[in-house]
Amino acid sequence: MAKIIIAFALLQCSLVLGTKITPELQKSFTKHSSIDTIITLKESVSSVLQNIQLHNYKDHDAKRVAIYEELKDFTSGKQREILKFLDSRASNHQSVVGFWVTNKISVRSADLQLLEELESRFADQISEIRAGYSLEPLFIRHDDCNECRSERWNINQIRAPETWALGYNGTNITVASSDTGVRYTHEALISNYRSDYGWFDPYDHTITPNDTIGSGTHNMGVMVGSHGIGVAPGANWIACKACSFSCSEFALLGCGQWAICPTTNGSQPDCSKAPRVMSHSWGGAGGNPFYNDVLSAMVEANIVPLFPVGGSGPGCGTVGSPADQRNAAGVGAIGVDTNMTSFSSRGPTSDGRVKPDIVAPGASIYSAWLGDSSYTVLSGSSSANVHIGGAVAVVLSKNSSLTVSGVMRALYDSAWRPQMDSIPCNGTELWPNNYFGHGLLDVYSAVNIVS
Repeated sequence: MAKIIIAFALLQCSLVLGTKITPELQKSFTKHSSIDTIITLKESVSSVLQNIQLHNYKDHDAKRVAIYEELKDFTSGKQREILKFLDSRASNHQSVVGFWVTNKISVRSADLQLLEELESRFADQISEIRAGYSLEPLFIRHDDCNECRSERWNINQIRAPETWALGYNGTNITVASSDTGVRYTHEALISNYRSDYGWFDPYDHTITPNDTIGSGTHNMGVMVGSHGIGVAPGANWIACKACSFSCSEFALLGCGQWAICPTTNGSQPDCSKAPRVMSHSWGGAGGNPFYNDVLSAMVEANIVPLFPVGGSGPGCGTVGSPADQRNAAGVGAIGVDTNMTSFSSRGPTSDGRVKPDIVAPGASIYSAWLGDSSYTVLSGSSSANVHIGGAVAVVLSKNSSLTVSGVMRALYDSAWRPQMDSIPCNGTELWPNNYFGHGLLDVYSAVNIVS
């Protein structure tokens, strides 16, 4: 009888340990011989970040170093044997990356045999083996808007020129983007590109910034471009190529951890080169927490993480991820008439929280394009997102000691609130609400309330 009980227990254990590969991934192998895969280990980095919160550091650079070193020490210990196994089994086209910002491992072009062997050896250490997510850059169309070209309506609407007249235009602040790259030779961007630890391409490991899609160039132009197109033309910029026509999870995670402690082509990390704000111009369906470890680490490193809410409007409850997550500042898009655009997603989140957090111009936005002196007009919630990124740089150029919560509170408290006749999308209070969040960006007012 005892032998039967033991055998039954062993059978139950094998069944439990044999469920790490998700059914969706198993099904995908009926159509594909290899799939980009993410392996999530059981032990989370959250305890490490909580421990970091308990300590005092002499400055933010010292804290970033602690974040990098302690997370790296933790994850390397947990991942070591699995990485050793994968490196010994993976073929040349199956590149393996272990992340330090989150306890996950990426295997590109993994086959089912490799994953089944991995599961059989390390099931007690692995939480899940699934296909890597593929998200999208969030610009939606070209527009024909003659008045946008001549008037720069978006820059004037948020009162950026009035702020520049006060002497605040982002000087001495570095911003970053997680986008399709940047054409750094563009006339509006070449002068303030920070080449020192300024570029990372997780796909092809190119040496200098590039962009064949256009979204990243256009968005960086709105954030910090010269020639009248940028909110913070005095700021420096760096960039990570997170996307091409799509955005693979391994690149998104790689860009996130690069921002916290930048490297030169993946080596020689220097956490003092971190930006103060990172604009992420991509997203996917709501309710996905895959980026949360990166968000938590960014906030601890005093980097503002900005995300567009998505282009699935005008319905309520359409806000995408990661914009719907707690540590992300979610940004919605308005038009020249200060009304919400039809495409911009609305809240609430799946757990009932208000989103977006703030809105900014996102329709018919004139900015840099793929020639060195070319410009075009695009729309999208990512266009709105980079207005907030530029505004963060401008506010920090007045007071660089502000924390993530401090600078965002300045933007929220100073936002312009249009007259509304009803409470939209099941909100319980008029402000913040699930259309406009805290209101419309007013960078001039934000600078004036910061001491």
